[in-house]
Amino acid sequence: MNVCKILNTKVATKHIVLLNYDGVDISMYPSGRMIIKASCEEESLKIAENLLKDLGFIEY
Repeated sequence: MNVCKILNTKVATKHIVLLNYDGVDISMYPSGRMIIKASCEEESLKIAENLLKDLGFIEY
């Protein structure tokens, strides 16, 4: 799946995708790792869950 086709990205290379999701900056790596620049860990986890749901990796 190509995340760039689903989300509006800022930068996309073979090493990283930088995007703004729900007003929060996210860095995504091919390994599946994400860096979510939210105000707290709880908010980061919720944003990650919602993003993975929108991408179809987690069922609602």
